Amino acid sequence: MTSLLSLDSGNCNKTYLSIEDTWPWLAYILTIISDGIVDYYLWAICAVGVPGNILTILVVLTMESVSPASILVATLSMCDLLTLAIKFIGMQFYLLRISVGTSGCIVSMALGMFLGSMANWSLILISGERCIAVCFPLKRGYLLTKGRVCNTIAAMSATLLAISLTTSILTVDEVTGEWYCSPDVEHGAFYWVIGTLYVNVPFVSITFLTSAVLRGLRLSGKRHARLIRQATAADKADPRQTIANRAEVTLTTMMVASALLFQVLFLPALIVPLVFNPPADDITVEAQWRLFSEIRYLLLDLSHALNFFLYFVTAKKFRSHVIKLLSVSYCLHTLRRRIGLRGMRHLD
Repeated sequence: MTSLLSLDSGNCNKTYLSIEDTWPWLAYILTIISDGIVDYYLWAICAVGVPGNILTILVVLTMESVSPASILVATLSMCDLLTLAIKFIGMQFYLLRISVGTSGCIVSMALGMFLGSMANWSLILISGERCIAVCFPLKRGYLLTKGRVCNTIAAMSATLLAISLTTSILTVDEVTGEWYCSPDVEHGAFYWVIGTLYVNVPFVSITFLTSAVLRGLRLSGKRHARLIRQATAADKADPRQTIANRAEVTLTTMMVASALLFQVLFLPALIVPLVFNPPADDITVEAQWRLFSEIRYLLLDLSHALNFFLYFVTAKKFRSHVIKLLSVSYCLHTLRRRIGLRGMRHLD
């Protein structure tokens, strides 16, 4: 063995470190594990994340009422889906040694930064929407309209896309036939921007907003308990209100679960670089650091794949709608309805 492959999963950047034949066995084992994670983990994550996000979009948009909160949840799932897709495509280009040139690197890295940040910032918007709904219910009708939410999503998308594209243009090295893309590591601007947009600001914001939601739920526990009772039994005189109450409980549960999952998966990305700085002359410690880094990237990418299963476990209304959506009778009913509508249009 004459070389060690070290891959930065977050940016598909591979470097080569020369080693001797007397390389420590522990470092060799750790490197094999790291290479296995790099080569296969995206396959597993996409296998569960892609269908899960598609189902989430279908379920949320086919519920009885489409609210601003459901639009945000659908946006989060769409961004998660596209993030996994761009990561998977980039990884295949990397493994097949396909060069995309300087322009291709700029576009691919900008899209990766934009979509990943957009997903996390969508969760910030969901947390903010639930915070207003729980803590400031009287202002909710004015602040949380579909138009305002859509305009906020559009403005956020434009801002994040501009930052991502500008950062990639200014930091990506010129590619001259290599089969991987890499930012200019001398000034570290790329890593500073992506760390701020993708990890630091979302983690702090979601932690703050989730704490506010939980505090609001605790302070108004009696009112929310009454809301749940009304949603399940009492408010039979107004079925539309019953549906709205149930949707509110479901969306709040989904938001808190997603936020807690996000915090658990992103916490290592914040802690590990602060407490562990491997020495450059110790190959075993460096191999350990690389394994920690790959696990950290795996956890970050898992945040784009697990929300569907979290919703399915924690939200009864979401779970029942998934089962209904996947049932044969529902599919046949939808098919007959579409055929009937086409027939009516043809007669018209």
